[in-house]
Amino acid sequence: MNTKAFIYYFIPIIILSAGLAGCSAHSGQDHNKNNGQFTEISNKKVNDQSVSNQAEQELAKRKDITKVRAVNTDKELLLAFKVLQHDRFRLIKIESQVKSGLSKKYPRYKINVSTDQKIFLEIERLEKEIKANKVDEDKLKKTLNHLKKLMKEKT
Repeated sequence: MNTKAFIYYFIPIIILSAGLAGCSAHSGQDHNKNNGQFTEISNKKVNDQSVSNQAEQELAKRKDITKVRAVNTDKELLLAFKVLQHDRFRLIKIESQVKSGLSKKYPRYKINVSTDQKIFLEIERLEKEIKANKVDEDKLKKTLNHLKKLMKEKT
């Protein structure tokens, strides 16, 4: 009877406590932010990307922006970012706030801002190529011009 009591009382308690411990492991994490994952890019062949890195870090501090990607040339700064789902109703306002804020901080650069997913992915790909030293100055300018055309289309 001692074995039966063990089976009926202790085994279900052990299984239940293991299940509860497994379910509560991730409850304290913040899933909205990009958790400090910035793609810092710098390259000898391409212009200094410190301006785009600073802009990424500045925008990541905003609560309504979840992810940011940016690249720059010597005259232009191109940014793409994602916003929280419930902030998509204020998309135009957020874009204009970001653009005006960055224009004041970086008056020497022409600022281009987008929330389009395709632009975001293209800038992310371009950042990786810059980091891997696969992009020279001419290719960077050509790619940025192509991205600006895509931004103007907005189909």
